[in-house]
Amino acid sequence: MHYLIIVASDIGDDIDMMMETFNESNVSEHTLSKEELLKAFDEDLGWSLKNAIKDSGYMKKLEEKKLWSDEDKLNQMYRGDEPNKDGSLTRFYNPDGKWDWFKIGGRWENWLNTSTGPSNGSFKRDIIKNEDLPYGILIDGEWTDRDYIDDEEWKLKYNELYDALDDDIHLTVVDIHN
Repeated sequence: MHYLIIVASDIGDDIDMMMETFNESNVSEHTLSKEELLKAFDEDLGWSLKNAIKDSGYMKKLEEKKLWSDEDKLNQMYRGDEPNKDGSLTRFYNPDGKWDWFKIGGRWENWLNTSTGPSNGSFKRDIIKNEDLPYGILIDGEWTDRDYIDDEEWKLKYNELYDALDDDIHLTVVDIHN
């Protein structure tokens, strides 16, 4: 899937370097305890229930998962991998990974509306006129996106972050894929 994010930076900052922390291919070994796996299952299920179409077959399947035993939940989280003897699971991944490919502009090359018209370049915050919300925003190395947030919560969070930016900060449209 492709997503639009905004990178807030000072003029001359290296966008590639800013994005590198979030490269899904920068993997290392991580072990998740049974408790962490169960928490992740419950968080994913809660988000899915919150966003599923009511009265759909999918919603009914999600409701059934709420009744699953811990053993069934863990088996779902193992996804065919062999767990460690204590029930934990070791995988190689980047816990901060958000993209496997990105391009400045990309599919949203004219998304920024400025006082001089649409553009995919880097522009000062104070001349941006766009009312549409991106999927995420990267500010000072902190990635914030709409994962697990409904539309209204995201609108509030994004506007809070955007409003806190200095007027002379530059915003760059980035197309990410994951």
